Amino acid sequence: EDLKANLLRSIGPASVRFRQDPVRMLRLMKFRARYGFFIDVEAEEATLQMQREILKSSPARILEEILRMLESGASAPFFQLMGEYGFLHLLFPTFTHFFMKPEGREIFRYLSCLDQIQKQKGKRLNIDRSTTLACLVFPLLEKTLQIDWLAKGKTPHLGEVIFTISSLIQHTLLEAFPHFPRRLTAEMASILANQYRLTPLSGKKLHKDRLFQYRDFSSALQFLKIRALVKEELVETYLAMKQQYQHFLQQGKRAHAKRH
Repeated sequence: EDLKANLLRSIGPASVRFRQDPVRMLRLMKFRARYGFFIDVEAEEATLQMQREILKSSPARILEEILRMLESGASAPFFQLMGEYGFLHLLFPTFTHFFMKPEGREIFRYLSCLDQIQKQKGKRLNIDRSTTLACLVFPLLEKTLQIDWLAKGKTPHLGEVIFTISSLIQHTLLEAFPHFPRRLTAEMASILANQYRLTPLSGKKLHKDRLFQYRDFSSALQFLKIRALVKEELVETYLAMKQQYQHFLQQGKRAHAKRH
């Protein structure tokens, strides 16, 4: 009956179930985001009253739920709901301050474009978790560089951009989840840094063969695709870079075949 009525409720008293396992409140947000169901009044009231219980849950479990939602094709409504019900403030205080500003809506544009790609042709595509995480940090990175450098008529060199990336990852993710997997943060930092090789602030382009050999370049190109969905003026750059990279890979395969 609840399925027919598009209704979400807990099995048993919501306040008891959420106290037993606070992660169930995030799963309530998850099902609301993915299926658009309504939330039962009792479950909603318990969620609003018991948000801080989430801080008693294992950070690893919370992080896994969030990472899965970034892969789900419903990340934008999920983060929207986390903000509305107070979980974003508890779990990601730095992001919350950014979300409260008008430019914070840019994160939702990136998440919406990520969802669009994930649901392409009716089935989710394989996008690295590090790439999905970059959607959260990149708008904040752009804003930080604008305030600290560009608005003052200065152009940061890549080393300064990389330092800013490390600082943002520390304040937005590692302070919230100290045991955040190092592999993911390293890959995300590489993807973000490579955006300023693909579209350098100075306008000076790197030699393509050198650019294509950078670590995690394929993921960086994937993230450039998301950027192109957000900002139409990057579509031509993305398509050209994608074509050149495919040609570079084909040349490498032919060279390998000749050697063997």
